[in-house]
Formats: sequence, structure tokens, C-alpha cells
Amino acid sequence: MKLIDKLNRSYLAYSFVGMIVAGVLIYFSISFVVSKQLDEKLAHIAIQIENKLEAGGEINYLPSLATVKEIQAKTPGLTYADTTIYNNTEEEFEVYRQLTQITIIHHHTYQITVRESKIEAEDLVVTLAIVIFITLILLTSIMVLVNRNVASKVWAPFYHNLKTIRQFSIKEHSAVKLKETGIMEFDELNEVLIQLTQKIANDYRSLKQFSEDASHEIQTPLAIITAKLETLVNDHDLNEKQSDTIRSIFSSVRRLSRLNQGLVLLTKIENNQFVEITPLSINLLTEEKLKDFQELMELKDIQCEMNEKKELMLEANPVLSDILINNLLSNSINHNQANGQIRIAISSTKLEISNSGNRSIQNPDRLFTRFYKENSMAKSVGLGLAIVNKICEVHGWKIEYRFDQKMHHFQIQFRPNSQL
Repeated sequence: MKLIDKLNRSYLAYSFVGMIVAGVLIYFSISFVVSKQLDEKLAHIAIQIENKLEAGGEINYLPSLATVKEIQAKTPGLTYADTTIYNNTEEEFEVYRQLTQITIIHHHTYQITVRESKIEAEDLVVTLAIVIFITLILLTSIMVLVNRNVASKVWAPFYHNLKTIRQFSIKEHSAVKLKETGIMEFDELNEVLIQLTQKIANDYRSLKQFSEDASHEIQTPLAIITAKLETLVNDHDLNEKQSDTIRSIFSSVRRLSRLNQGLVLLTKIENNQFVEITPLSINLLTEEKLKDFQELMELKDIQCEMNEKKELMLEANPVLSDILINNLLSNSINHNQANGQIRIAISSTKLEISNSGNRSIQNPDRLFTRFYKENSMAKSVGLGLAIVNKICEVHGWKIEYRFDQKMHHFQIQFRPNSQL
């Protein structure tokens, strides 16, 4: 929900409650004023009647509106009350305001009763309350519209800068340029964002440079060490113990080299350095990789079955796609069993590579994390599936693992807009 919408909703909610309270107060205030005026009018009529009685004049009032009768001695006084009188014409009871006055005139005690219909007064009260309530609603609606219009103009630079930030890329060398708003809080935010993006870009360039330098500087001595160890391994003057020691060192160096290459590759993928996107066929790429692994599969006596339901064409980075298929097939061969099977299923939206296995992975939730190995004695560096997972992430694909009928299944669901 946008901030302006949230503010407007809060404003409307409070305004609605305020209007209800104000409406009730206005209604009772007007009702009190009208009743007060009725009481004054009744008192004025009662005074006129009293003056006529003192002058000995004749009282000619309607019985339902004013009555005068002589009563036994009572204490003089004045009371107001509401009463109902049946209206024969309308055939219903109507509410009247009534004044009852006990007065003594010429040693005679009279009860003067004066009544005034409250229907017109109540209609006036309701009409005034409705008019005021409608006026409040109109004023509130106008204020909301004005506030929304003003807010849209005030927030326009903010949304413009927000769009600029979304389009910011750390791979670009140009600094982010934000529009001045003339509002102190927004301009302070812009200044902080500019400084932050500059720092992120500088840190990215430093990290990228470090990764490239580390890859180059580490790989070179590793290659030299590997070459010298190969020479020593082939030296016939070494005894058996020395040869075993050198072979162990040689194996560790090769593993270190693979580890360095894998980490550098992950860093490059995370930094989005593989930007080239081209159309490619997963079917053709898989067939080419199977040819590369054919000799190894024959050596382990692994049977491969490929089921192509439809050609799967994608727009993806060719280098990363090649690594993806290579790592999945390599994993299926290395973690297969003797006389095992590999099954490959390709449809218009999915790629599934399965291999034989006796039992499921103990920690499937950690299968795609770095350096996870089911067997600590395995020669793998534990980065193959982590690289596969990262490639799927950058392309927006989804990879899943399951164990079913003594087969390990790795399935990739490709997103629709990456398919051709």
C-alpha cells in the first residue's frame, strides 16, 4: 500500500468517527436550542393568558393548545414537560411541548396549560443536522481530493528518484543522478543514497578486481607446482614412500586448483559477469555433453537413457548453460553405482537428470550449499551443485531434488519468458 493511500485511509477513518461525533453533538445542540425557544414561546403565551385573567378578559384558546381552569389552592409554580395528544385528522399521536403554570389571580388559583407541537421543531432539527452532515462529508471529500492532488505533486520527484535507483547497476561506472525535490527530508535521503551507491560501486569494483587478481595470482603458482609435481611423480629415482607422498601432495594441489576455480566462478556468477544471452537448445547441449562423458560412463558401465519429448529452446548465457549441464551430468556419473543408470528427460519446460542410488540424501536441504558433501571422504570439492543452483538463480529457474524408486532426480523448471 502506498503511503499516500495509507494516510488518506487513516484520515478518512478519523474523519468518519469525527463526523459521527460532531453530528450527534450538533443534533443535540440544535435540539436543545429549539426546545429552549419553544419553552420561551410557551412562557410568553402563558404571560399573555395571565394578563388577560387579571384584566378580567375572556380566554379564547383552543382546548388542545391552551386551557385555563380554576383549581383548589396550590403552591404557585411553573413546569415544562413533553406530552402526546391524539390527532384525529392524522389518526396518530403527536408530541407536544407543554407548560403548566399555577398562578393566583384575585384570590383565585388557576392552572394555565399551554402546548406547542414539536413536529415542526423536530423536522427543523433533523433538516439542519442532515445539511450540516452532508456539508461535512463534502468538505472532507474535497480535502481528500486536494490532499491527493498536492501529495502526488510533492511525491513526484521521490518516485522519479525511486525509478532511478531501481535502474542503478553496480557494473556501470557512472554515478547515480537523483532529482532535487526542494524538500529537506527527501534531499537528505537522496544524498545518503548517492553516497551509498557510490560506496557499493567502489566495493564491487574492488571485490571484482580482487577476485580477478586472486584467480590469476593463485592459479599461476598452482600450475607451476602441479607441473613440478608431475615431473617428480615420473622420477624413477624416488623410493615408494617418496612417490606416495608426492602423489598425495599432487592430489591436494589439484583439488586446491579446482576449489580456486570453483570459487572464482561462483564470484563471477554472483557479480553478474556473464551477461551474454543467446538462443540455445538444451537438447543439443545435453547430447554434446553426453559424448564428452561417453568414455567415462563406459568405464563405470553406466547405461544412459534419454527421453526427448520436445525440443527445449532457451535464451540463456551459453557458458553458464554449458557449466550447468556439465555439472549435473558429472554429478550423476560420480555419485552413481557400478552398472547403474542415468535417465535424462527433456520436455518443453523441464529438464530432469536422474541417476541410480541406494538411499536418499541425508540432508537434502543442504544439497545445494557450498562445500556440502554426503561423504567426507569424497574427492569432490563440494561446489558443483552450488554452482548449478547459482546459475538457476541468476536465470530465474527453479531446481528441485527428490529420491524416488532408488533414483536421485534433479529437475529444473525453466521460467516461461526464458523459453523461445
